[in-house]
Amino acid sequence: MHNLKMSEKSPSNLWTKKAMAFLIRTEHQLWGKHSEDVLAKLFTLGFTNKFLQEKMFGWNKKLTKRSLESWGIEKTNSDSLVFDKGIVIPYIKNKKLTKLFISGFDGNKIGKTIKLPGSSEVPVFWQTNSKDLLISGDMLLSSYLNQEYGEKFDIINLCEDEIENLKSLEKKIDLYRKIFIFKLNPQKVKAFLSCEQIVFIEDNPFDKNFNLDFV
Repeated sequence: MHNLKMSEKSPSNLWTKKAMAFLIRTEHQLWGKHSEDVLAKLFTLGFTNKFLQEKMFGWNKKLTKRSLESWGIEKTNSDSLVFDKGIVIPYIKNKKLTKLFISGFDGNKIGKTIKLPGSSEVPVFWQTNSKDLLISGDMLLSSYLNQEYGEKFDIINLCEDEIENLKSLEKKIDLYRKIFIFKLNPQKVKAFLSCEQIVFIEDNPFDKNFNLDFV
């Protein structure tokens, strides 16, 4: 319907190689021994084993650090690349790993979802040619929305450092009938997007009573 296209800026070949190795290792950890509590938490949130396997979710069982140089990443404010203990969520597009996220998880509490440095700057976008669009600021939530509503809605995951992309996409996004926004600061969104059909959702989609069937 809308054929939303964003300029591609792929990660380096070295980053892709390192990221894929990390992903495969953490995927094995998720389905290996001593990860029952992680799978139980994901199941409690509503994720299915089939979806987790199809999307290649992983589990990084302990905080680790690597040098930025070894991953082909230019120096930033930090001298090292930090991999938090948490749930690893990849974004694979056209059979290529372009982004990696880690949702912090320790005990029974899900923490903030962080995009791994070196990932593509192009927002995650699942397109089904829908008349309605979901935009989420958290990749764990976006993944769940994709599982539950991916056949009915187009879905964009938009990190805070990618939110300015909304301005360049405004004319195309304006074609949607409704735009539902989750976990993004309304003031920041309105600074880049002024569509009248925006609806900010405060309810928690992980709540078992939540649904978007009214659309």
